[in-house]
Amino acid sequence: MWGRYADRRETFETTAPWITWTWLSFDRETRITGRSRLLLTCCICGQKETVRIRIPRVGPVPKPPNGIHPERLRAIERHQHPGQRNPSDWALPLRNPQAWSGGLPLSVFENVARTAQMEAREDD
Repeated sequence: MWGRYADRRETFETTAPWITWTWLSFDRETRITGRSRLLLTCCICGQKETVRIRIPRVGPVPKPPNGIHPERLRAIERHQHPGQRNPSDWALPLRNPQAWSGGLPLSVFENVARTAQMEAREDD
């Protein structure tokens, strides 16, 4: 990923692959402040929102019963978008290539980029 959060960890929600998460807080910062900040990006509507999760400053971090922190779960529920699960209709269809049926291999995108580079060189 390029840009402002290039050094941050990024992943997608496995139960809702149209949602990607960018960790805005490092572990050390989270333990100092008692909060973890994540940037949710919804590929369907294109909206971004910061989700703040309370984490204990000391001691072990309790694991929620369902494995997902309640704040993350609420954010996922806000972006269910029933009836809009076809990636070709999304605002950000290529944000998470794994969301496409079966997941497109990264090599497809590499080949497209390589071809575009070669065509640009030929034009010069």
